[in-house]
Amino acid sequence: MKIAYGSNIRFPWCTESEVTKTLRRMGHEVVSIQEDEGTSEQLMVAARTSDMLLWTRTWNRLVKHEHLAELRALGIPTVALHECTP
Repeated sequence: MKIAYGSNIRFPWCTESEVTKTLRRMGHEVVSIQEDEGTSEQLMVAARTSDMLLWTRTWNRLVKHEHLAELRALGIPTVALHECTP
């Protein structure tokens, strides 16, 4: 499965880095977009050619309501992972 993933993967100890590594070990192709460097359009280009959009909601920057609506119309599932860091 090809997964577009908007998240923070800057540091290897980040939860999102571990999620990415795990998905890859499971055989999935993960296209990662760093949340504070990538753009919404970069993420959407990846998502439109993926089987799923996964995003970690840490900033309200990459994924917007209209993106979710577009992917829904294309039949591409979207999955949000909310990270709660104490």
